[in-house]
Formats: sequence, C-alpha cells, structure tokens
Amino acid sequence: MIEITEKQLKMNEKSYLDRVEQGEPILLAKEDGSKVLMVPQNPEDLRHLWDHDDGA
Repeated sequence: MIEITEKQLKMNEKSYLDRVEQGEPILLAKEDGSKVLMVPQNPEDLRHLWDHDDGA
C-alpha cells in the first residue's frame, strides 16, 4: 500500500483511481492530518441498502 497526499491525487487522479479499481488500496493523507483509505467498491455490495421491502 502506498500513501499519497491530496495534492498528489489531484495531479494524477485518473492513474490513482485506476490503481484502486484494480484492487490496490491507497492511503490518502488529507491536509488536516486525517487519513482516508481508498479501496475498490462493488455497487452490488450495497444493494441490500436500497433493494428491500421491509418498509424502511
């Protein structure tokens, strides 16, 4: 796993997003000192949140 800054992400966003979509997690260090883990997400993993009939 690599760690990048927001500035690096903005400069080469497509390349980093392609890497994430291929399965490589990337740790994003934000300007405020917090960090966010970028990981690929399959929309099917979230289907249960909106595809149900329990009245919610």
